[in-house]
Amino acid sequence: MEGEADAGDEAINRHRIGDESLIKPSIDIPRMAKLATGTVRKALQASVARDDEVDVLHDQVHRELFFLMIANPGTITQATYLMGASHGLERIADLVTNVCARVVFVVTGTLDDLNRPRD
Repeated sequence: MEGEADAGDEAINRHRIGDESLIKPSIDIPRMAKLATGTVRKALQASVARDDEVDVLHDQVHRELFFLMIANPGTITQATYLMGASHGLERIADLVTNVCARVVFVVTGTLDDLNRPRD
């Protein structure tokens, strides 16, 4: 994540607040900055990986249900409900990834479309 080091470096290198010197050496704040940005990075990576897994399962469910409906039209109603449930769950995963992208933006100032197809 670009900017991650910048946030930590800014916290480390800051020896003043406004016109005043710090009342104590800045040791814990820089550590917190590194931990927080690392947490954001890990959450983002986990979210994108899980979203990809959910996308694969969503596609699989749709294929299976589509073929079931063709083979047995009596399953269309239930298959349609299951497709709706699958779609809803897939959207939840996408939305979580979008939230992570916004958090990354707050931390780094860079906004990426994390839901775009990845190679």
